[in-house]
Amino acid sequence: MGNAGEDYSAMADMILSVRGDAGSSKEVIMALLPRMKARLVHLKKYEVVAKQGEKAESFGLVVAGALQMAVRTPVGDRCLMRVVRPGEYAGHSLLLQQNPVVPCDVVAYPSCDILVYDLAATKSLRSEPLAARLFSMIEDQLSRSLAVAWQRGYIISQRTIVDRVMAYLKIRCAETGSDDIWLPGTIDDFADYLACNRAALSRALSKLRNEGKINLCGRSHIRLLDANGAPVPMGEGMMMPATSQ
Repeated sequence: MGNAGEDYSAMADMILSVRGDAGSSKEVIMALLPRMKARLVHLKKYEVVAKQGEKAESFGLVVAGALQMAVRTPVGDRCLMRVVRPGEYAGHSLLLQQNPVVPCDVVAYPSCDILVYDLAATKSLRSEPLAARLFSMIEDQLSRSLAVAWQRGYIISQRTIVDRVMAYLKIRCAETGSDDIWLPGTIDDFADYLACNRAALSRALSKLRNEGKINLCGRSHIRLLDANGAPVPMGEGMMMPATSQ
């Protein structure tokens, strides 16, 4: 990864811009950054941040772009678990582990700017009042990340690929309040997320379109329709798993 410098004032501004709930003054954040050995790193598209099974030595906060986190199964399949976007931490759960090991492959998609923190240095701050708000934010996101993982488990537990697609679209509609859904990443990424291959996903999308349940509006744009071909009314008929707010 290419280090883009250690301007702590600029880093603090980035944190405050992507995390409106930072809860600390710029001066406090600037005081913590050098002690956490923070550095700003720019990643090119598809650049590997970490590989599954490696010893973990850092975690980070995405400030621009996105990271994809994918698990490799014993037979070599790649399963997309999560997309980390600006304002979200990647690898923050490692702070709670005694001997942290990277649980999945982490890749920049598209290009990405990330504030990287040293795990050991950050752990040493845990008992300090100055860092209390930082750890509170990290633990809050961890609980939400677990809810996201539970939600994905609910989606891929559906019996057919068609059912998985519909479960995903209904949850996204309820979350955004819109019947227009833009998929994160490519169609291949969506197939990975649903634990199927691209051909099976394409067949499922075609079936749903032919049945009048969705419109395929673009490469990554899907509109969810009701049985009459109209947009789905928000809040009706959407049974969702409970997730953290």
